[in-house]
This record gives sequence, structure tokens and C-alpha cells, in this order.
Amino acid sequence: CIDQRPIVVKGQRVEKGTVLADSSSTQYGELALGQDVLVAFLSWEGGNFEDAILVSERLVRNDLFTSVHIEKHEIEARDTKLGPEEITYDIPNVSEDALKDLDERGIIRIGADVKENDILVGKITPKGEKELSPEEKLLRAIFGDKAREVKDSSLRLPHGARGKVVDVQVFDRQHDRDLPAGVETMVRVSVAQRRKLSEGDKMAGRHGNKGVISKVVPIEDMPHLADGTPIDIILSPLGVPGRMNIGQVLETHLGWAARRLGFRAVTPVFDGASEREIQSELGRAWLVDRAWDVATAWAWDWLNEIDYDVELLKDDREARLLFITSWLGDLGYDASRLDVDVDYARQSVAREWVRSRGWDPHGIFIEPEAWPETTKGQWEPLNDLAIEACV
Repeated sequence: CIDQRPIVVKGQRVEKGTVLADSSSTQYGELALGQDVLVAFLSWEGGNFEDAILVSERLVRNDLFTSVHIEKHEIEARDTKLGPEEITYDIPNVSEDALKDLDERGIIRIGADVKENDILVGKITPKGEKELSPEEKLLRAIFGDKAREVKDSSLRLPHGARGKVVDVQVFDRQHDRDLPAGVETMVRVSVAQRRKLSEGDKMAGRHGNKGVISKVVPIEDMPHLADGTPIDIILSPLGVPGRMNIGQVLETHLGWAARRLGFRAVTPVFDGASEREIQSELGRAWLVDRAWDVATAWAWDWLNEIDYDVELLKDDREARLLFITSWLGDLGYDASRLDVDVDYARQSVAREWVRSRGWDPHGIFIEPEAWPETTKGQWEPLNDLAIEACV
């Protein structure tokens, strides 16, 4: 399905370089392919043998890789030796229920949900005389000459297909001179089908790494990180040296650092981040994670010191929030202001830990003034990120 849509409105003033439209592979004029997921390179119970891929059920539930496919079905009404074929609603030996979504011309309506063997376009074809079978004699006695003269040659949805009708086009000889010889009318019906990720589908990365999904694994059966975050996709580690595409490993490391630090990495082709820059970002990410782990330990120690009933807490996040609110005092703020204060407090905790280790916190962490944008989902490049190695 190729989706091209305008991103400007009528009356908007544009100038040179303004992005006018987006497609299924771009967003605001920038390349946007695939999804950002958590990937692990490891062997997992033989499920990713050779190039096989294991995916988490979460990807299927959340429609992260769900795609829309549009199939076009055509039918032609020709002028035969026995007479012209006719596209019509009046089809012999067909129940009213099978005709409920056809219009007066015998063509399926846009928006109709169809499944296999449903009629898309009704068509009858003249047939010659022959010796009648008992069934045909019965039909002639019931329906008269109509059942004798024509047969049902309607366009039906193929076996195994289903979807929604999104477009109908009708071409006739009077208005379309490019029709093939002998064709009086042609009808083209477009049916869109929404397909979820399933076994047998093929997936590919940006570095020549590709494979076929061998199994959709339940979330609880997937391996997880130390904090309990389940993996989304498991790839075979043998696929890296086998194709010598080390770029996917470097991209994975840079993506991990960007996720932990909350910035967006833009790396042009053949002019991307160097290994030293990636190492620097990984070092910064490690410092942030380490500082946050220490802050979590401080939070639990503080709760024990004040004799707080820790059994009421569900996880580390609630403990950290209680610890931070003790710094903020009265929480008489609106929701957006509280988000900013919580992020500021998080940075303060991390800075204290870094300063106690003799490092300069301002050269390592994002300034608090930049965090409100990231907390609101505006993941734009933050120019104040240092590139130098910090370890």
C-alpha cells in the first residue's frame, strides 16, 4: 500500500525547501522506515537457527509491524459469439444475501467487508444450447428462459482472501478507448487487507541482514534485561560475521545510547557517527544508568530510615518518586509542571552522584531546561549533548 498524503493546508504560505507531502516511508520529509524495537543477538533454544528470527507477541498485539496490502481484482465484459456479456445485479441462482452489498449495477459498494467467494462484480454470460441435465430442466421449469440462456460468471474474491473494498473503477468503450479489443466494459475493484506479523513473514534491516520469522513467542517466554524489560526481537549472532555487516552492531550500540540518554541520532550515509563517538555516547549512557541505580538505592535506604511501609510500593519507580517528592516539598503544581520538577530532581540526584566521583556533571548530562521537551515526546536532536568521552 503506497500512501502519499499532503502535510500542508490550503492557504499556507510555503517557500523553497518546504516539505509538501509525506509517504509511507517518510515523515516530515525525512526517511522513516521500520520501527524502533529492542533487539538481542543470541541463540535461543534453536528457534533462530541460521537466519530465523524470533519475535515477541508484543509486536503483534501493538500492531508495530502490521501492514496494509491492496489487491486489485479485474473483470471484463466481452462481446462473444453467443452475445454480449453483461455486468448486472440480476444474477441467476444466487441468493439475496449474496447480493446485499451490490449496487443496482451489480458492483460491490465501497466500504463493504468481503471474504472469500463473495461476489465483487455480478456478470452473466450467454451460453449455447445443449442436452439438458435433470437439474437444468428443473431450473428452466422454475426460472424460465433466463436460467437457460445465461450462466453466472461473476467476479468473486479468491480463496483465503478477505478485506475491505476501498476503491471501484469502471471503464467502458465509450469513454475509454484504450480497452483491449472485444472488451466493452472493465471493472477494477481494490480490496485492502490488514495483515499482522506472523510466522513465515520476512524481515530485513538496513545492513543486508534479513530472515524469516520462525515463531511468535509469548512475552513471558522472551529473555529480558536486568530490569525485567522483555526483548522484542532475537537475531542470530552468526548473521553478523557471516555477512561482515558490522554496521548493524554499531547502529545497535548507538541506538541503545540514544534510548538511554533520550536523544535522536541522525547519521547520514557514509558520513555517520564514528566508533569513538559511539563509545563516548555509550560511556555517557552507562554513567546515567549507574547514577540512577545509585539514586534508587538511596531512595530505598531513605524509606527504611523514615520507617515507611515499603510493602505498599510496587516497584523502584514508586520508591524514587517518593524520594524525589521529599525534595520538591508541597506538590501543589499542575501536571506539566510536576513532570518538569520530577525530571529536574532526577538530574539533581544524578549530578550529586557524579560530582561525588570527581566528574563534571555539566559536561555529561543534558541540561534540565532541555528535559521538558523530551518528557512531552518531542524527540528532537538536543544540541547540548557533549560528544567527548567521559570515562
